[in-house]
Amino acid sequence: MNLAGVVTSGLGGGAAGTTSNESRSLSSSLDEVLGKDAFLKLLTTQLRYQDPTNPVDDRDLLAQMAQFSALEQMHNLTLTIERFLQANEKSALLAQAVALLGRTVEVAGASGETYIGRVDAVRMVDGVPRLVVGGTLFEPGDVFHILSDAGA
Repeated sequence: MNLAGVVTSGLGGGAAGTTSNESRSLSSSLDEVLGKDAFLKLLTTQLRYQDPTNPVDDRDLLAQMAQFSALEQMHNLTLTIERFLQANEKSALLAQAVALLGRTVEVAGASGETYIGRVDAVRMVDGVPRLVVGGTLFEPGDVFHILSDAGA
């Protein structure tokens, strides 16, 4: 029994002529099928039910283990990159918020009203920077006009 054959038969055929929703569904199916836990289950099942008169070739087993190792490394790299991007996004928001300290800005309120005031402080709320304008918290993205420079 070949591992590629198990994966292919588990997917139920090709993806030709699929719509974008079907493609997303197929993509999520592939992620589930090709996850590291599923890979190990397939490998152990393959070894458990192999034909004793025709065992798995050592080279095939090594190739599959190399695939598993590459899969695990890609997964770990993806997690590292995601964490890095999240940290950089928060740093960029904080830098943007700090750059507005002391400036007079025009900000949009939650119900559509606009406020004009000086950015008195920056507070972190749940790990996200908020501007304090006239005692009210706003997100840096709520600023749509900077009226004066700091100290002016």
